[in-house]
Amino acid sequence: MAAAAAEGAAATALRAVLGRAAKAAERSGRAAEAVRVVAVGKTKPVSMVRELYDAGHRCFGENYVQEFVTKAPQLPEDIRWHFIGHLQSNKVKSLLAAVPNLHMVEGVDNVKIANHLDRAVSSLGRDPLKVLVQVNTSGEESKSGIDPSRCVELAKHVKLACPHLIFSGLMTIGMKDYSSTPENFKALVNCKLEVCKAIDMPAEQFELSMGMSGDFEQALQVASSMAGSEDLSGLTASLGELHVESSALKDSEISHPGNAFDDDAIADDDVWDDVSDSPGHGSTLDREWAHRQNQFHKMGYRDGIAEGQKDIAQEGFNVGFGQSVHVGYKWGLVRGITSALASLPDNLKEKMFPNVQCRGQLQDLNNSVQEISAEDALQMFHESILRSSHSSEEPDATLKRATDSSRLQSLSKDLVILLHECPDVKVSEELTGDS
Repeated sequence: MAAAAAEGAAATALRAVLGRAAKAAERSGRAAEAVRVVAVGKTKPVSMVRELYDAGHRCFGENYVQEFVTKAPQLPEDIRWHFIGHLQSNKVKSLLAAVPNLHMVEGVDNVKIANHLDRAVSSLGRDPLKVLVQVNTSGEESKSGIDPSRCVELAKHVKLACPHLIFSGLMTIGMKDYSSTPENFKALVNCKLEVCKAIDMPAEQFELSMGMSGDFEQALQVASSMAGSEDLSGLTASLGELHVESSALKDSEISHPGNAFDDDAIADDDVWDDVSDSPGHGSTLDREWAHRQNQFHKMGYRDGIAEGQKDIAQEGFNVGFGQSVHVGYKWGLVRGITSALASLPDNLKEKMFPNVQCRGQLQDLNNSVQEISAEDALQMFHESILRSSHSSEEPDATLKRATDSSRLQSLSKDLVILLHECPDVKVSEELTGDS
């Protein structure tokens, strides 16, 4: 009975939003078909999305990659999926591979993510993918999106330098204070006018994604009054998070099954516990060193956690996660320590490394570390783990893995040698141990 009540409530909520959208479109001088309602189901169960699908809806959105790639394969292939919001570059390929019916990415906010998407679409042999550039019209630091002054530049890059992407328009997420959202929407419409002029794009082909269940009528009104009714094609109104006021529905909600590890939950202890607190070690150098440790020590945990969850298997997760955390943590130490030392002021570097040759070696090591991309680092983790897990396989394969994973060993060894040249630093066993 509770499930039936929840399903009925979700479908009722959808019909209510569609009705409001149709009336808002009519008031702005457009047909209801000009407004696309994207039902965003983050943290909601597959059964709820399926209910709305069975009610005839086909346009759905998600905000979290891990939830998305788990949920989408369980649902019909004719759904037109939208990914909405900030997308991390290291999750681009897994998203595109897992969701072949991904219709649009609403959240391209920098050149790097545009390039990653373009390459991933090409390598997977997909048809060109529609994208919207996300603009931070509210100026809130907590929100993703490019500054309005730079949206033309990014739109040009997508249009001209990303042949496997289809630049389709702009999106924004207004402030939660709905009294402020009209200004956010006006800013996005102004950006649209500038982009259309800069890339010579017909206004009727340009899509605007702005407004959720609490404010999309305002979005339609603003767009209509500023741009004229002929420019409203493709305006998107999101159903928000499919919240429905129903006690039965709350019982059926699920929590976000994404990364169970919060960065803030990771202990803030120093990487090494052997930094002395005695008065003799209270120098500027020691304080700077401790500060740098606190800045970089979480990097390895993050890398390890990400790698541990990358190829999750139900029985093998604990083993794989443990191995990858170790390798990722070691890479975090190498990269973090090297970067921290290289960025020290010259007078501190001279104090730590009196030998000019050592300072030169530090700079060379830092250059080598910085040249390793995130993709290269993941490959390094992968090969290091396989090397330790398949030591009994054929000699040729073992040799290849040893060669591929020796890069981390070499960088770690070079760093340890350098640190031994610094009399004020005690080298941790976590650096000197095997990967």
